[in-house]
Amino acid sequence: MSKVISTNQISANKFVVNYLVDADEFAKIKESAIDELIKEVKVDGFRKGKAPREKALEKIDPAKIESAILDKTFKIHEKPAVEAGLEEIAKKGRVNLQITLGVENGATREKEDGSFQFQLVFHLMPEIDLSKIATIKIREVRPEEISGRPELSDFIASEKDKIFCNYNRYEESDGPSKRFDQVVVDLVGLNGSKEVFTEKGTKVLLGLGLFLPEIEKNLTGVKKGDQLTFDVDFPVNYPNQDLAGKKIKLKAEVKAVLAPQYSTLEEVFEKSKQSTELQKQFGSAEKLDEYLTNVYNIETNRRLDNIRQRLIIDEVMKTVPDFEMDENLITAEAERIFGNLKKDAEKNKITIGEVVVQAFPIIATQVKDPSKMSEEDAKKHLEKSVREEFKWSNILSFIYQQKVQDKPKPEDFEEVKKSARKEPEKYGFTKDTPKEQIDAVIVDRIVRQIAFAWIVNQVLGNSTNKNTAESSAEQQKVSTKKTTQSKSGKTSKSKK
Repeated sequence: MSKVISTNQISANKFVVNYLVDADEFAKIKESAIDELIKEVKVDGFRKGKAPREKALEKIDPAKIESAILDKTFKIHEKPAVEAGLEEIAKKGRVNLQITLGVENGATREKEDGSFQFQLVFHLMPEIDLSKIATIKIREVRPEEISGRPELSDFIASEKDKIFCNYNRYEESDGPSKRFDQVVVDLVGLNGSKEVFTEKGTKVLLGLGLFLPEIEKNLTGVKKGDQLTFDVDFPVNYPNQDLAGKKIKLKAEVKAVLAPQYSTLEEVFEKSKQSTELQKQFGSAEKLDEYLTNVYNIETNRRLDNIRQRLIIDEVMKTVPDFEMDENLITAEAERIFGNLKKDAEKNKITIGEVVVQAFPIIATQVKDPSKMSEEDAKKHLEKSVREEFKWSNILSFIYQQKVQDKPKPEDFEEVKKSARKEPEKYGFTKDTPKEQIDAVIVDRIVRQIAFAWIVNQVLGNSTNKNTAESSAEQQKVSTKKTTQSKSGKTSKSKK
């Protein structure tokens, strides 16, 4: 009789079920699986599925036969084995994350007496010690820590310049090009004598910093019909890898100079075709400073909150003791990522180190010169990053399952998934992203956000942190609420 023959917890986070299919039943399963394969075999001189058994079997890959037998065996017997495992795991108060087939040391095999034994490995959610999270203290975060943050006056001036240009009307001009003019130009890029790109009718808007400084500088003061040649040093992080880090000679032929029709921002607000849109969005030119100041402050607070959240994550990772994780899974994932990055490096003709730090910016802070990183070092850095991500993911999963009280209902998840499938771009997906992938990512996002909100609330329980990290908790509430909000406007009852 087929049955569970043993269960055993082999490590802190692994529980196994060994199941035996008796010889008579397994023989019938094998025959049935082979018969189904033979029905699809075409042998010369015979109708499909009608060839002698021996001849048909010669046409079938043995691996395919073995796979078919395994599939049929599991289809019949997997359910009782899984149920037995889950029942024992529930008694232990543990949560199962994943089930895999045990293959080590012949755990799954046909035995000499004709019976078949298989082993299911239940990967359990680690028991994670969160007792010290409430003791975490987060230092005060200051605006000057924000990388690349301009002064408020510079931000307002820059945004006003953009509005002035974007909503203006441009007309052809005979005069030399100046700030805020558009220069229509044909460009040819040369690397030595080799032509690396040609662009026709490119509109170069002067004065907003949208183009490389050398290009704007050399196209200032030109007139229609001018031809000029100048060098441009493309930065190493330039998106086009054929140009990145190279000195390129540009040949430019000016086709036209276009000047803005309106000379002041007030005129743009009053006379442009988009004046109604401008007034509706900003009020008036006079109120623009107030509007932009508010935008600046909101963005500053958002970026400060991101820094706080990063500090909280770093402290949680240091405070929570390490726990058992599947090292084989970590290694396999690191190898998969390395393989993909190596292909990217070869395709873009850059070193493996350079592509690694592009994909994982945190690694850039750990190495002096990415271009000199060996493949072995790249693998070590990737494995370290993958291990940290696995630890963080496990912490969030544990918190969601064991600590969060007010979880979204299944129908709340379904509403968000439906909305994401309908309008994937709004959720950061492409139109061709598989629905199954969208569903999985959406659920993961919601779980992570709700679990992180729990962490923030725990950290804020320490009075030292209340003034410095309060907005972080509020941001998590808003983020969670937005994520679980459907298009109809209904919001799930996630914990606030």
